[in-house]
Amino acid sequence: MDYVNKQNVVLNQEPLVSQFYEENVPIYSGAIQVTSGVTFKMITPVDDGWRKRIIRDIRLYGVETCEMRQFASRNGIKWPCGAFVTAWLVSKTIDKNVTCRQSRVIKQIHYAQCFVDGVDLARLGLAEGLMVLTKDQHNFPSPADYKNLQLTAQKAQNGLWSSQFQQPEDWRRDYGSYNPIDHN
Repeated sequence: MDYVNKQNVVLNQEPLVSQFYEENVPIYSGAIQVTSGVTFKMITPVDDGWRKRIIRDIRLYGVETCEMRQFASRNGIKWPCGAFVTAWLVSKTIDKNVTCRQSRVIKQIHYAQCFVDGVDLARLGLAEGLMVLTKDQHNFPSPADYKNLQLTAQKAQNGLWSSQFQQPEDWRRDYGSYNPIDHN
């Protein structure tokens, strides 16, 4: 990703922190264990005496990507888009502190906008063509600029847009949501 594009997805740390406090929403921070291209377990250390850490299941808010077992096809060659995007997320977050701003919690999954070094992971994934907007924009509306990032990636045929792939929500409906690396 070139410098100009990266500038479009990087947020200044100071406004980000003040935005969290102004909106009075839950903020979580810690190391993560990636379980897919848009999900991970956040491990937050605590000093409660009876427990040493809190583990939260986090899903990036407003975006989807290939499921772990899902493939895409480019020029007649299948490639494991789910494993590829999962590895991409690991490469962006390993040995990093991840900070998440919770949007909602459904069935013990924390939907959140998450950042590493001030970079919104969903924005970066959309810009690189590795994530797509959720179909349900009524109940899970994406931030306003997400749509433009996806359209730009589509036009440039970046990432997934260079291949044929089934929309993740449709793929889950057809093949299920079993993820071999997500152990509870």
